Amino acid sequence: MIDCECLVNQMGRTKLSMKLIGNEKARYVTFQKRKRGLKKKTFELKTLCGVDVCLIVYGPKTDDQYLAEPELWPPNRVEVEGLIESYKKQSVEDRKRRSVDLSNFFEDRSRKVEDELVKLRKKNQEARYTNTNRNPNRVLFGLAFFIYILIY
Repeated sequence: MIDCECLVNQMGRTKLSMKLIGNEKARYVTFQKRKRGLKKKTFELKTLCGVDVCLIVYGPKTDDQYLAEPELWPPNRVEVEGLIESYKKQSVEDRKRRSVDLSNFFEDRSRKVEDELVKLRKKNQEARYTNTNRNPNRVLFGLAFFIYILIY
């Protein structure tokens, strides 16, 4: 059973807060479920997109063992080792180009947001000047109405 303190009620599914699950049994059950989900997504990615994928998952550290044996997908160790070797054989530039880490992700995201902001500002400015130039009487009417309110 999951500790009730870590649940946050929302519409639809219940959202877990991102903190360590205190109960060891619940943590292990959650680990098993999420690992199964990762394997399924890895299989789907390989099948639907026709790409080479491997998944290496180390289990949680327990008192009686320092590091558990990693679980591999696909289960064929030779295939996983082949994928790792093909990755290592790529040039450093090619690896960097094809890999994304958090800093790359946030830099790209920031650049996209800035580009979108520039476009929206330009569009807003064009709309503002276009409306003023099309109907100058509307601007004068608005100004006259504003002055009327201030007087009375």
